[in-house]
This record gives sequence, C-alpha cells and structure tokens, in this order.
Amino acid sequence: DACQKELDELIETCATWQTLLEKQALIERVDSSTIHEPPPSQTLGSGMAEAPPPSMFVRFPRPCALGLSLLETMSYVALYHGHERREEAFAPRTLRREFKVSEKLYWYSAFTSLAKAGYWDTVRAAVESKSYIATKGFKSAIGWRPLLSLLYQYGTPAKDAEQRKLALIFANHMEDRKEAYDVSVSSSLWEAAIQACVDLRDEDLLVDLRVRIAQEPTQEVQQYLNMADAVYRDPKIKWRSDMIDQSPTKYSALSTHKLAAGLSTLFSKPAEMLRRGYRRVSGRKEEVQEGFVYSQQIHEEEVKMRTTKAFGAHGGGIIDDE
Repeated sequence: DACQKELDELIETCATWQTLLEKQALIERVDSSTIHEPPPSQTLGSGMAEAPPPSMFVRFPRPCALGLSLLETMSYVALYHGHERREEAFAPRTLRREFKVSEKLYWYSAFTSLAKAGYWDTVRAAVESKSYIATKGFKSAIGWRPLLSLLYQYGTPAKDAEQRKLALIFANHMEDRKEAYDVSVSSSLWEAAIQACVDLRDEDLLVDLRVRIAQEPTQEVQQYLNMADAVYRDPKIKWRSDMIDQSPTKYSALSTHKLAAGLSTLFSKPAEMLRRGYRRVSGRKEEVQEGFVYSQQIHEEEVKMRTTKAFGAHGGGIIDDE
C-alpha cells in the first residue's frame, strides 16, 4: 500500500509537469513569434509628441518560458500577461485554476511582478480591503515582511514619498512588533519604529530609539524626536522597563545609562555623572542595582542640576528637566 501510494504521487507529479511543459511550450511559441517593439509616439493636439509607456517585453527582456518552475511560470505570466482577462489562456488566474496554485504562491508571484514593474498603486490597491461597514483595512496574503522586502528591492522609499508611506503601512501591520521595530530602524522608518515601541510598551527600547534618531543627519530629526517625546509623556501609555517591579521610573537606571552612553561624545562630563548610577525617586538609601554601586547619597537638587546641564532646560528630551 505504501509503495502504491508513493507511485500514485509520482504519477501525479509527472502528469503535472507534463501539463506545465505543454503550457510553457504554448507560451513560448506565441511570445517568441510576436515582435515586441516600442510603440510609436502619439502626437497631441499642441503638436507635441508623447511616447506611451513601453510594454513589459520591451522594459524587461523575457527569458525562455520552457523549463521554468511553477512559481517562475506564475511570475512570468503575471509580468508579461498580467493585463489579460482570467478566461484567456495565459492569464495568471487561468494558470492558478489549472494548477491549483495556493493563494499565497499566486499573490507572491503577482506582487513580485507588480513590484518589478513599479506598479505600487496597484500593490496598495491589492492589499486594501473594504468591510461591509465601508471602513478600509489592509490585508496581505503573503505577510507584510515580504512586501516590505519587495518594496526596498525594486522601489526607492528613501526618495519617493508615496513609496515611503507604503513602507510605513507594511511595517505598521507586521504582527511581530519586535521584528517590526528592527526592520523599521534598519530602514529609517522612524514613525513605524516609534509605533512599535508604543505597541510593546517598552520604555528602554524607546530611549534607545531616541538616541539612534538623534544621531541621524537628516533635517527631520527634531520632528521624530518630538514624536518620541510625545508618546513617552502620554499618560494613557503604561510603559514597562527592566526596573524593579517592571514599572517605569523617572530616572531609569538602564535608560539613563544608555542615553548617557549615546551622548558621551557631546556631553562627556555630565554623561560620566549619569553613568555612576541612579537614585530611585521614592528612596534615599544606598543600594546596588544593574551593576551600579552607590557610593554616596545624591541629593535631589544635584540630580536635577546635572540632568538639566546634560539635556538643556528646553531640550524636549525623554528625560524631563524636572
């Protein structure tokens, strides 16, 4: 029985490959015999000539269709025959039905071809969903990380404002919020990184992010710093940290240490003071916490003076002046 089952699966696989090769032979015969040339320019009423966009065959020289895998064949027809209706022989939906292609595989090939062609408006329309109560949402059949990778592989979000908005949508919808934070930071999507910190309620991560943003040489640095400070001060957000009882403190040891380390090149003396340790706002006794040893009592006024000196009275930083 086991041998017969394995034989049946092998026969089915061979039959599928035979059908796929027959389809590829038909595609190759038609596409290789068609002359693909740039379309002639069209003359406008003003006498100016406008060149219509070239076809996909002109923009992307096609490979031979024979011997491609099923995924490669799907990507091929999505790129070169994506405009055809579903009832036509080479339409992507036709191949999806004939070879019982999964939804994820179908949409991956479709998104790859759309990204390669630069049809980002179509990509956005494909992930937008509309519910019965007429509210827009977003849904991706292949997940959001692959879409973000395609966007940065074939697009230019760093230069194109609309593509950057699309990248923010993809990053903000990633289910793994820590992964979303890492991807956003590596891609300089600071708004999405701040949102990930809010979703995680991670105070220390937000402090790390603020230090990272402050080191960026862009003109929008202050805008992102203000955004980070605004969410930090939001009383509706219950921040968590690595402190005792997992509760946020005004002068977090870990946060203060990391922030001081990031600013050490600018404020070497105040940063050294901050590195010594911190004093919990509610207590005065000497204690050992996170490897920092208190050697003497630090008075509240002294802490306030040093913090103000380090960050400025109007610095707008995460750590307040008071």
